[in-house]
Amino acid sequence: MRFIIPLGLLSSRLRIFLAVFLALLIVFSLSAEHRASPLNILIIHSYNEHIPWNKAFTRGLDDFLESRGAEFDVFREYLDAYRSGSKTLDSEFAEFLRARYSKMDIDIVVGESDEAADFVDRYQHEFAPEAATIYFASHSYEEDDTHLAIVPDIPYVVQSGVDYALEQNPDANKVLIVRGNNPEAKLSAEAMEQTLGSIEKVNTSVASDFSLESLLEELKAFPASGVIFYTLVFEDNTGQKFSPRDFLGHIAAVSKAPIYVYYSTLVGNGAVGGYVIDGDALAKNVLEASSGYALNGRFRRHYRATSEMFDWNALKQHGIAFSSIPNSARIINRPEGFVEKNLYATVTTLGGIALLLIVVIFLAVYFAKRNAKLSYLNLQLEQAQKSLSRSNEHLNQLAMHDALTGIYNRRAAMPLVNEAMKRVQGSKAKYALMLIDLDSFKRVNDRHGHKVGDEVLMMLAKKVSGLLRSGDVFARWGGEEFLLLARIEQDDDAHIVAEKIRSKVEESEFGVDGLKVTVSIGVVLTATDSHFDALFQCADKALYEAKQQGRNRVQFAASDR
Repeated sequence: MRFIIPLGLLSSRLRIFLAVFLALLIVFSLSAEHRASPLNILIIHSYNEHIPWNKAFTRGLDDFLESRGAEFDVFREYLDAYRSGSKTLDSEFAEFLRARYSKMDIDIVVGESDEAADFVDRYQHEFAPEAATIYFASHSYEEDDTHLAIVPDIPYVVQSGVDYALEQNPDANKVLIVRGNNPEAKLSAEAMEQTLGSIEKVNTSVASDFSLESLLEELKAFPASGVIFYTLVFEDNTGQKFSPRDFLGHIAAVSKAPIYVYYSTLVGNGAVGGYVIDGDALAKNVLEASSGYALNGRFRRHYRATSEMFDWNALKQHGIAFSSIPNSARIINRPEGFVEKNLYATVTTLGGIALLLIVVIFLAVYFAKRNAKLSYLNLQLEQAQKSLSRSNEHLNQLAMHDALTGIYNRRAAMPLVNEAMKRVQGSKAKYALMLIDLDSFKRVNDRHGHKVGDEVLMMLAKKVSGLLRSGDVFARWGGEEFLLLARIEQDDDAHIVAEKIRSKVEESEFGVDGLKVTVSIGVVLTATDSHFDALFQCADKALYEAKQQGRNRVQFAASDR
């Protein structure tokens, strides 16, 4: 039997209490719903995703998201400052970001490294004006509750690195600083000289103006009891260029003395390691800062992008005692089965986990009856949303990308081409429209089969994709024909790009006897009054001429010769 009590029979105080209780319950539910929505973070990198620093950043990002991924939706874009080389392209990149993200509620924008940080500082108001900002750069920015700058403290990093090196090599009385001629290397070397200059027993010298060969000879004579500090070297005095990691590999191969570095991407290539600026640590601190901002509505200003990192092989090679490595350090290349003797820390941690589990179980039982239905519905909704999101992503991929090569199809490319044509009209923007067609492709399929033919198409897509810059449009137009709309600064750039594509395809190897693949390319340059249909016809005629004149060639439209 149920009893229903009319509200009119309740006292006024009880009615007020029920009203307040219901109001608080509604507010709590809304706030819980708000917290459940992920934080949208847009990360803009200075350089492409293939450089070692960005790979370390990705590793740290994945590690953090694996445990707390539901809190964030992370989007990443690449300014690629190595390839752009021109500030005039920044405004186009900002327009690209505005088109992609203006309808999305971006909560935090991250400018990673100097070029991206400066870009965000100048252009964020165009594509995410309401978002908070995190800068990672070698110089500082003005900070407040919604702006955070993570700036490596070079003197502190250097001091910590020197302390580790001299503690691990107590008999060292000679130090050699291998200094590159870039600003970062000079700054680090100056801080090292200042730090080492106050240590009486250490004789410090600097190698800065050298060829690789002369430096290797100097290192061969350097004593094993000494210590070497390596900064970033991109070029020697003969003009020979290197990646800093490759250069380190050369000197580590001949050095008898341990080498210490200040960037995590250099550890594991012959260097012992040290106190390093770390892309992995930066990614985790960016997400930790974002999580704190979501919780408190402001940033706290104590985040680092550094860690203690050492290479097991280098430690062993130079006889450095493992007891000198701090417990908090990350050791790479450590053999499987190595066990840290941290029994007290282990027992304490397990005890804390057990206590936490007891508390969690108690709370789970206490709230189970009240929250069971809500948890079930939330779970069903979350699963439905994830399923819908995966379906939408898959459909979008199928609709906008070529199934074989993974690049844009004609449907996806046309809106991008039309946008580029609008920029051309009435502006100084210039493009080259290229039609790229595989020569005698039917013969490839007939002689070697469609599987090899597919490999040829994928190879062409990969070769061209590797040359693209921000703002370029590349698509499979149909069959063995591809379209490339490439942004150029000068007319000669079009010939350089087209010839590079042609030569890379010609040089490709497939491991199939008798298979030689070439392409013919028709090229036309845009003008301020250009229209796509007319340009396409010109490029198509130029492609036809290239075929008629023997194939495996670049042919410009008649008006561009």
